[in-house]
Amino acid sequence: MHSTTATDRPKQSDPGGTVAALYLDDLARAAQRVDRDGLSTAVDMIHGALVLGRRVYVAGNGGSAGASIHIAADWANAAAAVGCAVPVVALCENISRLTAIANDRSYADVFSDQLRTSGQPGDVLVLLSVSGQSENLLRAATVAHELHMTSIGILGHRGAVAAHLDHVVLMGDRDYGIAEDLHIAFGHMVVRQLDGGRPRVFQPAPNHTDNRMGEGVR
Repeated sequence: MHSTTATDRPKQSDPGGTVAALYLDDLARAAQRVDRDGLSTAVDMIHGALVLGRRVYVAGNGGSAGASIHIAADWANAAAAVGCAVPVVALCENISRLTAIANDRSYADVFSDQLRTSGQPGDVLVLLSVSGQSENLLRAATVAHELHMTSIGILGHRGAVAAHLDHVVLMGDRDYGIAEDLHIAFGHMVVRQLDGGRPRVFQPAPNHTDNRMGEGVR
């Protein structure tokens, strides 16, 4: 009896591969549709604030909260590397403070209450959102305006919050995955600007033979 081997079995379609290819196509198309002038302006605004020593706050919900923490860490590290030791704060990273405000007041106040106690004129608020509709982001934008801060929105949809921001860039065509991917890309654009426009490329150390983590390795 003939046995079927891996080499002579009929090839099956790969749904995962198809989804992956379509996702990459969607991501590329969404990136091409971004207003590049508006995006460049946003990058310049944040870069300028960091160089001048202004504090930058970043906020978002869900996946955008994770992106906020990632972006704040990257901007703070990149700014420090060029001599701009300025705080960059993700308003969602202090879970004790976040939950205290949510419990004592409301979740809608978790970002705005933090800004009221530390925001200063000339500081920058960056809001990341797919819907552009979150009440806590809307309240944060309102407080930023009251404090004479600059506010920037990187949004997947021009929701209610857009009307309360100084500068808005739409990215991601309301697709949660694509929009959140582009949030991270935006963060890396600011890092590259701080690095003088040069990409950060990992360079293996010569004759590196052990598994210890070296400086700058991740």
